Amino acid sequence: MDFVVGILLLSAVYSVQAGNLITRDEFQRAVTTIGYWRYKPPTDEQYELIMRDAGPKGKITTKRELAMFLANVFHESEGMGATEERGPSGPYGNYVPYEKNPNNPELKYHGRGYLMLRGYWAYKEASQGLYEDNRLVENPELVKDAPAAWDTAFWFWANKVHNQPGIADGKFGVSTKAITGGRECQEYEEMPERLDIYTKLLRIFGVEETANYAGCFSE
Repeated sequence: MDFVVGILLLSAVYSVQAGNLITRDEFQRAVTTIGYWRYKPPTDEQYELIMRDAGPKGKITTKRELAMFLANVFHESEGMGATEERGPSGPYGNYVPYEKNPNNPELKYHGRGYLMLRGYWAYKEASQGLYEDNRLVENPELVKDAPAAWDTAFWFWANKVHNQPGIADGKFGVSTKAITGGRECQEYEEMPERLDIYTKLLRIFGVEETANYAGCFSE
């Protein structure tokens, strides 16, 4: 099969499989009824973007994996309401020691985007993977705004989470470990919220299975 044709067919498959995974009403309820006061109602644009890009960009083709992805997105971005990390020491946070740009130490690589891309090398890898240049390294502020805020979230999921052993089996803890580098698996401060959101999303999306939390604290 011609390589280009193959890529187009694969993209079409992802579009069909992921395009209508959940309804607009399910998405609305996912954000507004899971019990976190700070979550504001989502926009039609957010729904349409996720339905359009979840498959082609995120490799997400099942309701269960979409619930995994959105549970982490909602937690990281306060229900899609914040795309820049806030920590205990000010607006940029000090949750992890972020690498600095060796050529320009003034540039900051704290968490930005809907999955909070963090660190110089993560910005560099995402920029090369998405755009084949260093635009996110040279201008890291781009990551907190569309389209890069979503592009980096889907890129990270597709490249750092989707293929992790256990994701296909529904082990939610694997996704959190991949996103946080295992920090929450050791400290257990924020995991309960992620797990609670995931459990509720499975129910809202009509996935009839018990949430599997394995992969963070246990195998």
